Amino acid sequence: MVLILGAAILLALSACFLTDPQRGPDITAQDQAAGQRIYVYRQSQETAKPYLTLNENNEFIFFYSALSSYYATGEYSITDDMLICRTYDGKYTYTFRIDGQCYIFDKSRSSSIPSLNFSGGDKTKLEECVPDNAVFS
Repeated sequence: MVLILGAAILLALSACFLTDPQRGPDITAQDQAAGQRIYVYRQSQETAKPYLTLNENNEFIFFYSALSSYYATGEYSITDDMLICRTYDGKYTYTFRIDGQCYIFDKSRSSSIPSLNFSGGDKTKLEECVPDNAVFS
């Protein structure tokens, strides 16, 4: 049991140190062949950067925090210069303005995203996971 736990911890630490937090998730040739496009909010202070994945079949994944247990996935549509993502469970809608190859989060047209405490310091300080006008590129 201790050996399994040790291996799991080693694997988790390896993933942390082998990932470049400024780049976000790696887009592989397999992802591109599968029709996935991944856009990352690179200005985030989180180690695991928020990202938006768009698939050719109009499905999306919106990851906004490793501290959240909600898995935001559903279908998206494009109307004029807006990307509208609606979750399969019907609970949430996330809207982004399209600007070239970037998507800019529109807080006023989106469901709320939780504010969380990302540091071990001031326990009263909450930060938005994805603030208004966050650029995903």
